[in-house]
Amino acid sequence: MADPSPPATLEAWVSEFAESPAYAHLSDHEREHADLVAREFLAAACARRGVPPEALDAEDVRAALCDHLPTIGLSHCALETVPAVVRALLESLELAGRLPSGRGLFRQAGALSKALRERSARPPNPSHAPPSPPPPETAPARSRNAPCPCGSGRKFKKCCGASHA
Repeated sequence: MADPSPPATLEAWVSEFAESPAYAHLSDHEREHADLVAREFLAAACARRGVPPEALDAEDVRAALCDHLPTIGLSHCALETVPAVVRALLESLELAGRLPSGRGLFRQAGALSKALRERSARPPNPSHAPPSPPPPETAPARSRNAPCPCGSGRKFKKCCGASHA
């Protein structure tokens, strides 16, 4: 039987990841975005040099994580899940024997989390920017149980409000 094509390989790896213990350890919010993030991450990392997923290197990880993922239109809340999802994906791939250098790439992804947060704090496309809050003197009181204004569909206290607690 011939090896699957790269898109089929990527889909198989994302499916295996979705059934892995690393995926199960992600929070509900992280799992909500994990399939899309994993698929986009692997496709961008492989496309950088045109290599199969098992040949990824640290620069492929950096480019996919910091250059590609912030530009695909994820909400601010979804972007916050990217480092945890990518770390879990790379760890899962190494434990499954798919990516021998996964632990090193896993550490690289962890080191890039700050760069990703800085990059996502200033989206390249203004249409993806979160709405700017009104000035403090006119800002309405926000109930912790109200829907989050970022549009995630989660309660404010479980989303953007969690960082203000």
